[in-house]
Amino acid sequence: MEIEAIPKSIALAINNVMLDIKSPLKKDKKNKFQDFDYTSIDGFLEQVHPTCAKHGLIIVQHEKKCALSDDKKTLMVTYDFILCHKDGDTWSHGIQKHIAVPYSAATALGIAQSYTLKQFMRSLFQIATGEQDELDKLDQRKPENKPKEVNFDD
Repeated sequence: MEIEAIPKSIALAINNVMLDIKSPLKKDKKNKFQDFDYTSIDGFLEQVHPTCAKHGLIIVQHEKKCALSDDKKTLMVTYDFILCHKDGDTWSHGIQKHIAVPYSAATALGIAQSYTLKQFMRSLFQIATGEQDELDKLDQRKPENKPKEVNFDD
């Protein structure tokens, strides 16, 4: 896979955002079920957006594909991310993220969009959240049943 060169203005903006972000982010919500504090999408955007704007970085999240699983219980979405600079440069070498969320109402699409955007920015800017890795909180025993494979390309 060949990756197009990142425009200098975008690389500089990403670097400047990384330098300016206060890490770890402030936690503004509590998960009462699993008993941990976290940074909500609104809290995340309140802390990251002004720094992106200050350095002229614009993140465009484009929904490329959306589908329900065969049993209609899981929403699967694929997003492309395009980075733009206020001066007009763009970089869209194929930054793509996939997510699968439980589907029970129309809000599932908003949940998918918010969580994917948050995780994309967390990765792009290498933002520490002070949270324990989610996998560390899960039961690590071998599952009794083989998990069903999810195909995002169908």
